[in-house]
Amino acid sequence: MNTKSLILTCSICLVIGLIFFAYMQEIIIIRRPLFTTEQGTVIHTTKKEVPLSFWHNNTWQQEKKELLWHENLGTNVQNLINNLLKLLEEEHIKHKKASVQSVLIAPSGRTAYVSFDRVPYAKEDTTYDKWLFIEGILKTVKKNTSGLDAIQFLVNHTAWVDQHLDFSKGWPLDGFYKELQ
Repeated sequence: MNTKSLILTCSICLVIGLIFFAYMQEIIIIRRPLFTTEQGTVIHTTKKEVPLSFWHNNTWQQEKKELLWHENLGTNVQNLINNLLKLLEEEHIKHKKASVQSVLIAPSGRTAYVSFDRVPYAKEDTTYDKWLFIEGILKTVKKNTSGLDAIQFLVNHTAWVDQHLDFSKGWPLDGFYKELQ
């Protein structure tokens, strides 16, 4: 073998080796194109005016907000609660910024598991204020959805621990607050 063919062979092996190394280290990603015969799913959304309920100045307040309404119940619950939290922050009723990370609807379709990124109220809030904050979420979800019976509250996808309120079980959408007639 002459030196030119030896250098050419070594160079080709070096290039192939570098490409293989890059592939194994996931620097280069090789995917086969996905050919599918089914059409992409179309998600139908509509605009819907929804009432958001919250406790302020010793009375239940309600503000209407226009939201995109999806076919997916979990997405709707997440949007409702996030918009309620944003409203409370804008109105300076709640000072702690929080949002819903995700919502999972149980296979039975009766319970929603709602996971917040952090506890949405301050530790120094009174038990009464915490309770009415949760009642506002329950009231808002109940007025705007159907089929759900309860909400299980979570923080970062784990149990929400509070020394005053029990979040070990789902809270019924009817809530515990009974208005005087």
